[in-house]
Amino acid sequence: MLGIQNTGIGYDKIRLEPGYDFPLEWAEGTYHSVHGDIKLRWEKGTDGITISGNVPVNTEAALILPNGSEKGLGSGVFETFFNSRIGGCNNERI
Repeated sequence: MLGIQNTGIGYDKIRLEPGYDFPLEWAEGTYHSVHGDIKLRWEKGTDGITISGNVPVNTEAALILPNGSEKGLGSGVFETFFNSRIGGCNNERI
């Protein structure tokens, strides 16, 4: 459902591939890795999906968007909105 996956050594590289097609309005969770908490939340709205979370310090992540494209993320808090009408996203870091 959240799709938090280790692609490196001890979660220093992370793949975030949420199950956007699940019949839920939102999902949220945390994985406690050796580098710190990996947090992910997604929520469906009328125009698209808001995806937010946190990537621990000294790690990097690849966020898989609903259209299958990949967005690279460094450590820190992130939020992005995927607009399903145009098939793209507006990426914001907080």
